[in-house]
Amino acid sequence: MKNTKKFRLLLIAGVALSLAVIGCGEKRTESLDPQMVVVKKQHVIVDDSNPESWYSAKFAVDVPVEGPQPLIDSLKMFLNKELYHAFESFDFEIKEDSCLLAFEEVYTDDLSCLLDSYAHKYADHFKEMEWTWPGGLSLYMIAQTESFVTYGLESWMGRGSSMYCHTFSKKDGHKIGAVITEDNLLRFHNDHPDGTILDNPNMECFDMGLLEDGVLGINRCWQNHYFTKKFNYNRELLTYLTEEAQEMINSKGITTYAYDEWSLGEDIGKVKTTGGETFYLMQRTPLWDETTIFDEDTKKTYTLTAYIMQDGHYVRNDEVLYPHSRMEFEFPECAWSGPEALREDVYFIFDNDSNILYVPHRKGLCAMEYEVYKFNGNRFDYFRIEE
Repeated sequence: MKNTKKFRLLLIAGVALSLAVIGCGEKRTESLDPQMVVVKKQHVIVDDSNPESWYSAKFAVDVPVEGPQPLIDSLKMFLNKELYHAFESFDFEIKEDSCLLAFEEVYTDDLSCLLDSYAHKYADHFKEMEWTWPGGLSLYMIAQTESFVTYGLESWMGRGSSMYCHTFSKKDGHKIGAVITEDNLLRFHNDHPDGTILDNPNMECFDMGLLEDGVLGINRCWQNHYFTKKFNYNRELLTYLTEEAQEMINSKGITTYAYDEWSLGEDIGKVKTTGGETFYLMQRTPLWDETTIFDEDTKKTYTLTAYIMQDGHYVRNDEVLYPHSRMEFEFPECAWSGPEALREDVYFIFDNDSNILYVPHRKGLCAMEYEVYKFNGNRFDYFRIEE
């Protein structure tokens, strides 16, 4: 693809506070399906203002925009608490001449600006840090049934990483306790010596989370990293779990909530038609993209869809991406290198000033290029950039 100078700047731009959150103050209403929780991803990258720096902190969070109110209220408290502790305890040294005040607790009631609020609150703090290792935190919804949702909390620093799971009841929003007790964890390990992922069965190293069709086991004490194994639900497995976990599983229902339905993805821009209607462009990554949990046989496909707002709800509308109902890109690992390399965390790129959309396209086994589309006032048309 023949890149314009402006586009090249887009790929290499590095900012101290690179926010991918658009539209603070958006109205949140109940879901079209009152039982289904709909989430929208926000992310922010904070660094030392050097575009070439490797030392940055990445934060990503799935914020609920629709769903049962008791659960929304509970998730609001949970996300605020975890983000506060993440920003507060980020393990960097402060310069000796710094006069910064200590971290103050933050609570953001407006979830549409959650990461925006935290990043701006501590912007000066990050500028004064002595950056030593890259790191970050992700809070993302990994499972949803009729009776519960489960969030994964993944954190990493330098060459180490860990993960925890948190499951919430849709009925009243409360967070359930441990999925398994320490005694039953040891019993589970002894009864299945070849089928578990435990080297040292103790609760400091191990965690479990409830999924739609099984339990996710997480071993956090493996060479400073974690690895996982899924155990499908069956009668034998249930006997090891706590009564509260069993209750959640037995009431999980038969409705299947697909990831494509409950994850809007991340807002990368918006366009307004000649008729005055606003379309929101949403970039959605694979569910397990930022974790070590994924099926190696599953293609890592990144998807762009368009939404409009109807009666306070995000409703998918395929007209703006016509003739595509959605645009997809299968990500090759080697796309991180080369003259047309993807910038980390950026796949589809939208230039608001020129209404131009850059769509990555895989060529062969590893090579990739960008196709260019320009919004004509009603939809995006293929656009050739002259040299």
